[in-house]
Amino acid sequence: MASSATQILEDVKNGKCSVDEAQKQLAQMKLADLKTLTYKVSPKGAISFYGIRRMPISLYLQELEEIIRTSNTEEFKKFISENTDKLSKK
Repeated sequence: MASSATQILEDVKNGKCSVDEAQKQLAQMKLADLKTLTYKVSPKGAISFYGIRRMPISLYLQELEEIIRTSNTEEFKKFISENTDKLSKK
């Protein structure tokens, strides 16, 4: 399995990996990342996710619902695919 999402994308571009295999690898990486997350509720009632980078990400329920709704759309997926080269590879 490739060591990073960036490497998986490069393997797909170079024909070393099929799109189906890349999706499987990315899903496995996502599951591994999710296992390292912890959650807390802030004093203001936001959901805080710990374990992503160094700082927590805090979202209110309506923001989280909007992210979930929009991140599953074809428009979001198209945006990511069109801008992959501009996104941080860290």
